[in-house]
Amino acid sequence: MTKASNKRLWIVVKVEGGIPVQAEAYQDRIIARSRIREMRKEMNEERDETGLFLSKLGIPSSEPVQ
Repeated sequence: MTKASNKRLWIVVKVEGGIPVQAEAYQDRIIARSRIREMRKEMNEERDETGLFLSKLGIPSSEPVQ
């Protein structure tokens, strides 16, 4: 049997006119927030949005449970 280690992923979502059009995953929150700032430079503020979400993934490791 193996134990699971939790891995955090920051999900950046871009929405254009109410439709999610792009999603990207980052291991580092600072990089994810930087990407949001880049996206916002090119979007229409009145109809487009971005979002940042945290996802925790359980990834099995090769170490046996003791």
